[in-house]
Amino acid sequence: MSYVRAQVGGIQLNSAPRKPSSQARGIPSRIATQAPKPAGPSARFAGSSHALRFRVQQNAFTPKWVETELADIESPEVATPIIKETDVFSWTKQWYPCHVIDCMDPTRPTKFTLLGIDMVFWRDGEGKWRAFEDKCPHRLAPLSEGRVEDDGQLLCAYHAWKWNGDGECTSIPQAEPEMHAKLCSNPRACVKAFPTREDEGLLWVFPESGADGLLASTTVEPIRMRETAKPDDRFDVQLQAWAVRDLPYGWDVFMENVTDPAHVPVSHHNIMGKRTDAGPTGAPANIVHQALSDKEGFRVGSFTFRPTYHVRIDLNGPEETAKPRTMLCLYNVPTTPGRSRHIGRPVVVTPKAEGEKEARLGLFKAMFTHPIPRWLLHILGSLFLHQDQAFLAAQQRNLARGEGDWFDQCYLATNADKGNVYFRRWLQRNGVADAHGKRTVPWESVSGTSSAMPAALPTDEEMFDVYHAHVQHCTHCQGALRNLTVIRAAAALAAALNAALAGGP
Repeated sequence: MSYVRAQVGGIQLNSAPRKPSSQARGIPSRIATQAPKPAGPSARFAGSSHALRFRVQQNAFTPKWVETELADIESPEVATPIIKETDVFSWTKQWYPCHVIDCMDPTRPTKFTLLGIDMVFWRDGEGKWRAFEDKCPHRLAPLSEGRVEDDGQLLCAYHAWKWNGDGECTSIPQAEPEMHAKLCSNPRACVKAFPTREDEGLLWVFPESGADGLLASTTVEPIRMRETAKPDDRFDVQLQAWAVRDLPYGWDVFMENVTDPAHVPVSHHNIMGKRTDAGPTGAPANIVHQALSDKEGFRVGSFTFRPTYHVRIDLNGPEETAKPRTMLCLYNVPTTPGRSRHIGRPVVVTPKAEGEKEARLGLFKAMFTHPIPRWLLHILGSLFLHQDQAFLAAQQRNLARGEGDWFDQCYLATNADKGNVYFRRWLQRNGVADAHGKRTVPWESVSGTSSAMPAALPTDEEMFDVYHAHVQHCTHCQGALRNLTVIRAAAALAAALNAALAGGP
C-alpha cells in the first residue's frame, strides 16, 4: 500500500493507504502525480462517476481556493494534505486538563486516571494542588483512600505514613526515633509526583515525573483558546462555568463525534436542530483552513482539533471579528481504554461598543451567559450528552470487534465525514497499533496498561448513571443532592403528618 500524491497550487495532497478489496482499487493512470496548469479557477482531474470534490484554503487571510476532483476514491480521505515529516508528537510531554478546581473538595484526596496512570490529586498546606501516583511506596495501598491532614500533608490511611507536596516522606510512625530521618530520606520512601498548574479554573497535569518531567513541563504551555489565553481589549469575553463528566466511551470516539457536523441536528434533535434538517453540510463546513499536522492538528470548517485533547467549535462559522461569536471550548482526556473525561464550556466574544450586534445573539446568548445555579447547568448538560451516548458506546464496541481499522470498516460516502477523516488520519500517524492492529493511545508504553477495550457494552443503568459520571466529582452537585435529600425527607414527613392529622377525630 502506498500514498498517491498530487500537487495543486503548491499544496500536496495524498490518498490514503487502504486494504485492497476483492476488486482492485488502482488509481487510474489518467490521474497525474503533478496537476496540469489550470486554465481557469479550478484544476480538475479526470475520473469516474465516483469523483469526490473538496476545497483547500491556501491562505487564511487572503482566500484563494483550489477546487479539486479526484476519481475512483470512494471516501474523503483523499482530501488529507501531506503531513510535515518534521513534526514530532509526544503523548506525555503535554499539560492535560484533568479537573475543574471549584468542583473539587480540597479537604480530601481525589482519584483520577490519566493515560492509564492512576493518580491522586490533593491540595497541600500552601494551597497548591498536587498530583501523585496513587500508590503508597510502603505496601502499595491507594493514597486516594487516605487523608489530607490539618498540617497540609497527605497521609496514607493504611499505616499513616505522610508526604509533603513534593512527594517527600515526612513521617513513618513505625520507625524507631534514631532511624526515622534516615528512613524518610530514602528515595524509596518518596511518592512519584507529577507537575501541576492551575489555569482558567482547571487543574492541569503533566504526566512525566521526576526532575526530567519537571524540566520538560516548563517547555510547553497548556492548549487554551486564544480569546482567553491572550485577551484582546477590543472584545468582551463572557465565560460560562466549566462542566466535567466521565464518559462511557473513549477519547478517540469523542473527538470523532465532535468533529462531525452532520450528526448534530439528527442526534441532538430538538436541542440543536431537527432531524429533518439533515442534508449536505455544504462548502463552508468542508473548507480546510489548516492542513493536518502531527503537533498542530487541523482545522476543517468550524472545527479545530489541537492534539491531544482540545476541540474548538465556532458556532457562527469561521472566525469573524466584526460580529459577536459563540464558541465551544471542549477538552477530552484519555483515562483508560474505552473511557475518557470531558471538560467543556461555551465562550461568547462580543466587540465592544457594538451593542446592537450583541443583541442579535438574543436568547441563545442568554442561555450561555445568564447566571444560573451550577448544579442546574450540569443537569442540562447531561440531557445533551445522553442523546448520542448509546450510539457512541456501541460504535466503539463495533469498531473493536470488526476486522481492520476505522477506514476499512466505515463507508465514508460524503464530505460530511471530512473532519472525522482528518482526525483518524492524525491518530493513524500518532497512535500505536493494539493487539488487533487498530490505532490507539500508547497505553502500554505510558503506564503498562493493556489496550484491551471493555468486553461488553455498559448497561443502560451504567450508561446514564449521572452520579458516578459527574456528581461524585462535583462539590456543587453533591451539595444540591444533599439539599434535595433533606427536602425530600421533609416533604415525606410533612405528608405523613398531614395524613395523620386528616385521619384524626
